[in-house]
Amino acid sequence: MLQQLLQQSRIFSRENWWVYILLLLCLGLIFFTWKGSLIEVLLLFLINLLGNICMMIMQDSYSKQQFRVGSTFLLISNMIFLGIALYSFLFNEEKQYLYWQVSFMLWGMRSFLQYNFYKSFWFLSGITVGIINICILSYILLFLDFPWYGIIQSFGFAIITYGLILLNDIHRYMYHLLGTTILVIGSIWWLYVNYVSGTIFWITVSYSVLSLTVLSFYVRVLPTYISRIKKL
Repeated sequence: MLQQLLQQSRIFSRENWWVYILLLLCLGLIFFTWKGSLIEVLLLFLINLLGNICMMIMQDSYSKQQFRVGSTFLLISNMIFLGIALYSFLFNEEKQYLYWQVSFMLWGMRSFLQYNFYKSFWFLSGITVGIINICILSYILLFLDFPWYGIIQSFGFAIITYGLILLNDIHRYMYHLLGTTILVIGSIWWLYVNYVSGTIFWITVSYSVLSLTVLSFYVRVLPTYISRIKKL
């Protein structure tokens, strides 16, 4: 597992070298404007990077029909993102990530048990995740004063978490591609709004840059899934 993580990290760095340039630009912007904390942005960017690399290993493993490996890295990734969401909520008062961790953890655990222990739970189904996601979205829209970027991100998370419950790899990939695209739009908008307001949080940089790298990964494997669809 560690070997796969190191290998994917090297692949990620080779294929997404521009991410580190963007990170340096953001750090330079923070240094010269003092709109954020350099240490916080750098350290938690790296933690978020680890979570995203685990997600990429998950998708790569699923594309190769290695579902046990993929589901294990999915669970690890979800645990990392849960910690990030808790930190963001406690220190930056950003709520939108914490709400979606319920879905991420449930469906990550479901996939892990399904592929590693052949355990299935009738209450963890597509209908269940749909109901939970609708409830979360309704609560956000009706009772919380979320900015538009937060609402866009929420729809992206809803689509991604629904994709996690799907056992059909092609369907799961398509949902993740769509959800990540929407997430990138909301995250970049959020980065701009935070900068204009005078504060750049570490999570703003992380989700804007790293969600873009995940999207680029999904786009690169798109031809593989198109060829699979043609064979159906």
